[in-house]
Amino acid sequence: MIKTRHDNKSRRLRKKLYLGEFTVLGMDLDCSLAGEDEDVWVDAFLDWLESQHLCFGGGVGAGQVSGYICAKGRYDSVTQAQWQLLHDWLSAQRHIKNVVLSSLNNAWYADQK
Repeated sequence: MIKTRHDNKSRRLRKKLYLGEFTVLGMDLDCSLAGEDEDVWVDAFLDWLESQHLCFGGGVGAGQVSGYICAKGRYDSVTQAQWQLLHDWLSAQRHIKNVVLSSLNNAWYADQK
């Protein structure tokens, strides 16, 4: 049996620290806006994310969108299916260029997957 560095922590502590089976996954987003009113696009983007039970933390300005996307629930993670839906939705937007979505990563600890 392979031991991880979380094995010595109780289930309760792993939950409080978002470790092991309580790891939360999200993704980084970077893209460019071209020829569209930023406010209109942000409203549509946030409405779409909300319909998928996702949330966005980051910024929009000077034609750039950069931030982090995670699931709304406290211990919920973004799924691979949601990653693909977001990628497809962004790619279908005519005024979005250079979409870069990271692979799913640990929302609480940058050095862990």
